[in-house]
Amino acid sequence: MVDGEGGRFGPDLSDVGALRSSEFLRKSVVEPNADVDMAFWSAEVVLGDGSMLSGIRLHEDSFSIRVIDITGQLHSLWKQEVQDVKVLKNSVMGSYGDAVFPDDELDDLVAYMVSLRKEVERQ
Repeated sequence: MVDGEGGRFGPDLSDVGALRSSEFLRKSVVEPNADVDMAFWSAEVVLGDGSMLSGIRLHEDSFSIRVIDITGQLHSLWKQEVQDVKVLKNSVMGSYGDAVFPDDELDDLVAYMVSLRKEVERQ
């Protein structure tokens, strides 16, 4: 998501250029599992009927878990309703390394992300 546009399935990138270096951003695109904030760890939940739900774990405590799936749908579940919860400390984003982007396109993407900075209101 950038400036309120886009999905809720990943982090808000509106200010990522002010928060992260170009090296970090490049590595995040090429190796998304290298440094995953726990707020974006994925989860695989086996429901009571044996079906599988996967997405980003938004919240988990002793009694419940909330997961947002790839479509953006929020699932709030009581732990007594699920057979198993597996938290994976990896990203749900696929790798966009050399096989996907030529170097010049990857450079353009990183440059765009570096340019993303929220305007700070002057007081």
